[in-house]
Amino acid sequence: MNFFQDLRNSIYNPKFYRELLVRSFGYSLAYYAKLSAVLALLVAIFFSLTAVPQINRFIWQAGDEVLALYPTDLQLQVVNGRLVSNEDKVVVSWPTNWQIKSEKTKNLLVLDITASSTVEALTQADTLILLTADSLVFRNDQNRLESVLLKEIEGLKLGEAEIKQFFSLAKPWFKLVAPIMVLVVFGLVIFMMLVLLLPLVIVSLFAYILLRLMEQSVGLKVSWKTSYRLCLHAVTLPLVVGLILPILGLASSVWVFMGLILLVLFWNFQTNTNWWKSVEK
Repeated sequence: MNFFQDLRNSIYNPKFYRELLVRSFGYSLAYYAKLSAVLALLVAIFFSLTAVPQINRFIWQAGDEVLALYPTDLQLQVVNGRLVSNEDKVVVSWPTNWQIKSEKTKNLLVLDITASSTVEALTQADTLILLTADSLVFRNDQNRLESVLLKEIEGLKLGEAEIKQFFSLAKPWFKLVAPIMVLVVFGLVIFMMLVLLLPLVIVSLFAYILLRLMEQSVGLKVSWKTSYRLCLHAVTLPLVVGLILPILGLASSVWVFMGLILLVLFWNFQTNTNWWKSVEK
């Protein structure tokens, strides 16, 4: 039976689930591996169609954007841990054409040789990043002050010529960024599917309880190992739903995920016949 038939049957096919009870663990594990690869491929394709064009556009325009943003004739150099500049103070406001902006600050970067590396100085400058005589000061995601001592980048020299040279050397590598990111996304999905095998152990315990309760009415007898193997198939619907919900702008949860697995099992095993009697324990 091919993979796509198994995919459809794993969502709903009571006869298929009955046959699974006597199939090997390797059969279910092979299905889960194929499912992981297909889901990873779909996510990678979706990422390449939606995010990659924007990433490519940003990368190839980055040089021009940075040069347009960089103050004309500004020369910076770190000597003996201190900033040497031909300007004492420079203010760089948020570009009007940027989609990503901070609503908390008026400026993107302020260079002030006389400023101190404090919260007060950062707040007074009304900026996301403050460059002082010896530090680079900014707020992290937790809104806490962080600073990088310039002595850690001793010898750095920055100007329009250095920026142009950097992007000139980097451009041949830009075309590799998108394929590498797609491969990374594919690999991350595979990794997440491998990690999911551990939470499925817990879910299979609830599945085992559910099937044991059903045993009292329909004579169904399964072991915990069989329950886990069934979960490798029943997880198909929750994974498909988990892919669709973010596209629709909706959120899911662990309880929804687990509930769908149990629902699939109940849905496929509910019966009034005695087919399940004498099934292997």
